[in-house]
Amino acid sequence: MFFFTLLLITLKASSALGDCAEEWPDCDKGRNTVCQREEDCSAEDECEAGPMNYHIRKKLVDVHNRLRNQFAGGDPKMRSFNVSNMMVLSYDSDLQHTADCHINRCQWGHDDCRGTKKFKTAGQNLYMSTARSSGQKLAFSDPQKFAQNGVESWYSEIEIANPADIADTYKFVPGTGHWTQMIWAETTHIGCATSGSTDSKHYSYLNCNYGPGGNILDVKLFEHGDPCTKCPEGLKCSEQYSNLCGEEDASMLDVDFGAGDGGNGVEIKSGSFVTILLTVLVVFRLM
Repeated sequence: MFFFTLLLITLKASSALGDCAEEWPDCDKGRNTVCQREEDCSAEDECEAGPMNYHIRKKLVDVHNRLRNQFAGGDPKMRSFNVSNMMVLSYDSDLQHTADCHINRCQWGHDDCRGTKKFKTAGQNLYMSTARSSGQKLAFSDPQKFAQNGVESWYSEIEIANPADIADTYKFVPGTGHWTQMIWAETTHIGCATSGSTDSKHYSYLNCNYGPGGNILDVKLFEHGDPCTKCPEGLKCSEQYSNLCGEEDASMLDVDFGAGDGGNGVEIKSGSFVTILLTVLVVFRLM
């Protein structure tokens, strides 16, 4: 007769910052998307993580800043509003991580909690396309073009916006929310992710998260006035974007997320849970 004792030891290691909710804060609507997925933000069934690398990140940041600069300087489509406090956008790896966790489900719709330790509340823009090139989903065959298409489609909502709706404080207007998040003056960072469905629909998805988030009811989208005249203390007009405040921090454009240039590897976060399973099998044999 054999007697087996199976000892399963689970060690949960976390950083000194604490558990998941401290690194990825919950909100009034529930748990953070990262914590809901228990830090496993890989693609779910019938979903494939899309590419995200230096060139795609740079394209996303550049198109955002170009259009923010255009609006702050007086976009003729909006009766030449001028914005005095529009910030340059930089890239943020934590915002990309939360975007990964959501878009790697390949499900259309916003998540409820996507904040980070730095940005407790974060905005979100989503884009979905069936466009293809060379027989592949555009997000995979030409990811920079796909990224540009997505951002420009959000900004195109200016065509249906009413100047009166943004002259003072933010009001919810259907069909313009992507655009108003894009021109939210105090937003300073974005982080984005792409994915594609592997079912017969062949959708490509883009998710950009924004920190700090905009589209807050009864809060000003921006300050009126000559560009860069109301920048935060210590900041001046950007050398590259003359109507925006500050300079882009490009340090996060080339972050290694562990999957190379071809996919959205999950970066090892300082506050991640690491579960180690040690199985010790002790065998006693009694004659």
